[in-house]
Amino acid sequence: MEEELQKLGLNENEAKVYLAALSLGPSPASQISSQTNIKRPTVYLALENLIKQGLIFESFVGKKKLFEAEKPQKLEKLTKRMRRQAVDAEILLESILPGLVKLPKQYAEEPKVSFYSGAEGLKNIALEISACTSSWYFFGSGAKILEKLTKLKRMDILNDSWALRGSPDRPKIFLITDSGFFALGKGWEKTHTPWRETKILPGIIGAGCGFIIYEDKLAVLNLENKPFAAVIQSKEVVEVVKLMYQLIWKSLPDK
Repeated sequence: MEEELQKLGLNENEAKVYLAALSLGPSPASQISSQTNIKRPTVYLALENLIKQGLIFESFVGKKKLFEAEKPQKLEKLTKRMRRQAVDAEILLESILPGLVKLPKQYAEEPKVSFYSGAEGLKNIALEISACTSSWYFFGSGAKILEKLTKLKRMDILNDSWALRGSPDRPKIFLITDSGFFALGKGWEKTHTPWRETKILPGIIGAGCGFIIYEDKLAVLNLENKPFAAVIQSKEVVEVVKLMYQLIWKSLPDK
């Protein structure tokens, strides 16, 4: 019956001491110790806990202290205590749950990586970025990317993206590109528009690749050979890359 008593909340020694006291009747601690093969100091500790739970009581015969188990019906106290603890736990959880939900996450979530292949995949990402309601940051060769889009006959990607930028409250965007930017024409050379800031790298970027930082995402774009876009969604990654971007931005002269 020891296992059953333990399931009701007694520890192993308490269960053994209670059963011994129940079978022996009024007994000194030494006799209970002998019956259970538990050292006397440990028996006293178990008896003390059982007395607190109302399952053992003390009596005296002369100066001799005896311990006697309460009737087994008293074990109902254990089940009542367990029910009370369960109710208390539910009340406690209700009280702390709102605070727990509001706590900031202590550990970074695993980054989410999405891959988009082909020109249509690039267009999906371009439209998502252009519809963004917060500023975003581009690094790459604007001229080279435009050249690749022309060869792919997918200028609709650029046209549809800029159409989404037509709102007067559109957020400012930041571009770090190469000097080929000035050869684009169509007003692109006006780098100080209200909604765009541009800084120029001293050299020429030879590849039609680049990256864009937006929201909590980093989009890597490649228009060489087989076009694709890879998007990493991670606040931590974006924080580091944005810091690098800002360092490059500050190192370049204003135009």
